[in-house]
Amino acid sequence: MPRIATKEIRRALLVLIKYQLVDYVKTVKNSSQLYEYSLVPARLFSFFSIPTFVSSIEIFEESIASSIMNSLTRKALLNRENLLQTTLNDLKGFEMQAGDCDVKARVSDMIENLVARRYLVSTSDNLCMNINKLNREHRDIIVMKTIYAHYNRDIKVKSIFKTVLDLSIENTADDATITAPVPLRDMMNNLVPRCFTDKINMENYLEKLTSESNNRFLLSSGVHPNKGPMYAINIGSVIDYLTREELSSMVTARYGPKCCRVFRVLQLKGPLLLKEIEEFIMLPARDVREYSYMLIKDGFIKNRQVPKTPDNAPGKSVFIMSVELDQLVYSATDICCYAITNLLTRYEFELNRNESLISRSKAVQKLMQSNDGADMDIDSWSQYFNSHELSQLDLVNRTLDKILLAKAQVEETLFLLHTWITLHPNFTLED
Repeated sequence: MPRIATKEIRRALLVLIKYQLVDYVKTVKNSSQLYEYSLVPARLFSFFSIPTFVSSIEIFEESIASSIMNSLTRKALLNRENLLQTTLNDLKGFEMQAGDCDVKARVSDMIENLVARRYLVSTSDNLCMNINKLNREHRDIIVMKTIYAHYNRDIKVKSIFKTVLDLSIENTADDATITAPVPLRDMMNNLVPRCFTDKINMENYLEKLTSESNNRFLLSSGVHPNKGPMYAINIGSVIDYLTREELSSMVTARYGPKCCRVFRVLQLKGPLLLKEIEEFIMLPARDVREYSYMLIKDGFIKNRQVPKTPDNAPGKSVFIMSVELDQLVYSATDICCYAITNLLTRYEFELNRNESLISRSKAVQKLMQSNDGADMDIDSWSQYFNSHELSQLDLVNRTLDKILLAKAQVEETLFLLHTWITLHPNFTLED
């Protein structure tokens, strides 16, 4: 490994600390100051999802808020004055549209709003993004989407879960698997009569949700002495359900739906013999053996040999197959990381290969936009490109869009897997 100069190491540490990827602790030993640095692996996944976090912020002043957050995405750490100036530079076009409105005052108010809502936090004299807040909010959005889809888009069910989530947010830790309990009276104040006609109608919904046997997303959590029964959302159960569905989708995409049937029955029924799998999914024994071998080979299922005799002879042993979710989540995380690396490499390759064409198209686009907002139709482009170049440019743009879309999908899966790992901190990966 090449030797790195101390100056370069310090510069790298400053960048990593600035972007909240490395923490440090200052200690005093023998009258000298020592600094201990530690990497925060949990923030690595969140760091690459920041653009997704920013786009999901739902604030009235959307364009101003996103500009503020994007400024901090690029700079990581800014004082209020520099953040205000950087955002104003990004909003020059918006300032022209705003007319007499004081854009500077609006940006300043929005910064205070983001601080009040804990999207931004103060570190000394500077402001930075609250990664934990953004991470948790994005997780809650995924949880609500999952619940809404799981219950056939029932608006009343969605309202119940949204109310519990909102009322418990201040008392629930970021890594908690179950939200803080919310009393029935507080839920009624928010939902009756807006969503439910009366208390009985709402209690019937709650009883059905808490009595589910398969996926207990809503839990009954004791009784408040003054406010009646209390309810909580099982965040861990929702993430676990969604993770299993995502892994099943990965198996289907790689090996097909029949192979996924083998994977699903092992998830639902637990460790099974090969003969038992054949009976459950009703496929020929030859096909089941082939699908099982493929899944075992790529690590999606585990195969354990249980000998019947002391000599451990394979012919006199039974083989039990199972899905080890813990190990599989880590394996899927590795697959996602490799996929993102490959997509970024391909994206960079396409940019370099078509650098001349892309730079020309950007210059033409900028020229057209500055020309009193002229329409950018095909006739306008044909003045600067021949037919072959236009078709090539269209192909390049579609290829780049596909790569970015695939990257966004893989990042969403990676975020889900990271959330699952975060909610299972006591798990240790086996060699």
